[in-house]
Amino acid sequence: MALPLLVLLLVSVFNLVLLVSDRIVAGFATRQGARLAAQLGNGQGGLTNAQVDQQIVQAVQAGSANLVFGTVTEIDVYHPSTSNGSFQASDPHDSYDGSGHTITLGYPASGRGVTPPNEDSIGVRLVWSYTPPTGTYSFTLQLSEYTVMKAAPVLQ
Repeated sequence: MALPLLVLLLVSVFNLVLLVSDRIVAGFATRQGARLAAQLGNGQGGLTNAQVDQQIVQAVQAGSANLVFGTVTEIDVYHPSTSNGSFQASDPHDSYDGSGHTITLGYPASGRGVTPPNEDSIGVRLVWSYTPPTGTYSFTLQLSEYTVMKAAPVLQ
């Protein structure tokens, strides 16, 4: 009688551990993207908005490649309007799907302030879904992670 309950508990813990592991990977991916966004700033070295964002998206995709049971659905590069840096739909942002294709453009590189002491904060948000691998549960969680950093371009 206790065996089914114990098996269910073990499967639940296993699913939870995999979810936490994927969440750590997603957080790492957003930090990689935000770090690159802060370095590239507004593309002062002659980069276009598309080139700046494409490099950010590629950094996030590379960082999220180790998601075991997670799937990237959206990547946003945005200027946060809240003090905690969380993404709001009204924030200026560029959105890309999980493959890196453009969804919306609304945050041009030319609008990203990089001159001290008035640097802009640039955020990178990763929206991803998690499906438990064991098949015991039939649901998918939609999750998001974000990281915000001050624009601090590397001057050439």
